[in-house]
Amino acid sequence: MSLLRKEDVILERDEKGEIIPVKIVLETKAQEEIVVKPMLRGEIQKLFADAKNNETTRDQDKEIILKYCVNPSFTDKEVDDLKFYMTNAISSAVLKVSGLTEPNNKDKCAKETKNS
Repeated sequence: MSLLRKEDVILERDEKGEIIPVKIVLETKAQEEIVVKPMLRGEIQKLFADAKNNETTRDQDKEIILKYCVNPSFTDKEVDDLKFYMTNAISSAVLKVSGLTEPNNKDKCAKETKNS
């Protein structure tokens, strides 16, 4: 058992106060890497509250990909044309780096740097 370390549980920000994007391996057969921006707690809560209350007819995966996928980034039309398994993998990756699920040792996440 170890003492909780803040740096392990707080999303990192740069000198401008912006959330630092994270590189993560997608849970697909090819295990491609992608760079995504984590969602904040309030954004996740709103996402799930809308879905729980059936107050949305919008494509939430599409919204997540357009707003939080940094590299590669996709246009609105490109997201429409993504294969379903990939939209699921990308939106799941965003939720994972946002802290929706507790990471385990096999998860491969790294802070994105300008040289990455």
